Amino acid sequence: MYLRHGDLDSAKLYLTQSLNIKWRHNTAAALSDIYLREGNLAEATNMHDKALKTANPELKIDILTVYADFLAKSGNNQKAHETYTQVIQISDSLRSAEKENTIVELQMKYDKTEAEHRRETAEMRLWIILSLSLAGLFGFISAIMILIRYYKRIIKRMKRLTKKIRREYVSVLEEKQEQMDKISETIKELENDRSKNEKAIQKLHKKMADIKQNLCMRLGRGRSIYNSIKDGKEVFLKKNDERSYLIDYYSIREYKSFYRWSMKYTKLTSGMLVFLILSDMGIDDDRIKEILGISDATIRANRSKLKKQEKDDTGEDGEEIGL
Repeated sequence: MYLRHGDLDSAKLYLTQSLNIKWRHNTAAALSDIYLREGNLAEATNMHDKALKTANPELKIDILTVYADFLAKSGNNQKAHETYTQVIQISDSLRSAEKENTIVELQMKYDKTEAEHRRETAEMRLWIILSLSLAGLFGFISAIMILIRYYKRIIKRMKRLTKKIRREYVSVLEEKQEQMDKISETIKELENDRSKNEKAIQKLHKKMADIKQNLCMRLGRGRSIYNSIKDGKEVFLKKNDERSYLIDYYSIREYKSFYRWSMKYTKLTSGMLVFLILSDMGIDDDRIKEILGISDATIRANRSKLKKQEKDDTGEDGEEIGL
């Protein structure tokens, strides 16, 4: 009210009190206008700078325009030109922002329309896919039923073959462990009357120790032979005992290879197993001849026998081979 009636001192007093209670950029802008009217450029500049920090773009344009007009009337053309330039920049920025907002709104409308179109298309595709899937499902179920009947015979054959392989190629470790388990069970039964069965218990403990010792000896000897072969040392495996040591050790060390051989070939002799082990270790033919004491002709014959006696895809065994 005081400002409208030209009472600048009273207006300035109440505006200052208002700012002390709560800062508002429009109040600071009004104070800056009063200082300009009074010719107090320093305070006007200080107050309008504070107002510009928090004012929105529209109010900044108003504040700067009033300030620029005052500078122009005061003859400070350079400063007025800079201030008018700021007004133009803010105005351009506002117009650019309005344009961007308009573009964003149009883009949002387009995206919404496009999303609805995609949703409708997706629903249509979904119905088509569901229809085709149902048709395919019926066909798939029919095919599965046919395959189940076809593979039942193969599964039975594989189970029968697995049992056969397990009977023929039970590892030494499993055999010895089974023996020791049986002995342990017998010892537990005898310990119910230990005073009466003391001698029998001692004999069983000795038997178990002998089995462990024999197992360690066989595997240790097999490991020694294996390492000697790998290290290129002189090894001669003509005797069946020496061969069996290597077979026992290798059957535990490379059990996957043993399983593969048993699936691929018919029943193998110890000599043929040693020949397969040496080949699997990457030993060349000249060294195999030295280790097994055989000739080139025997090497070729062994490979020919292995080739001829491979199991066919029906799982039927061929003629047994020997070395």
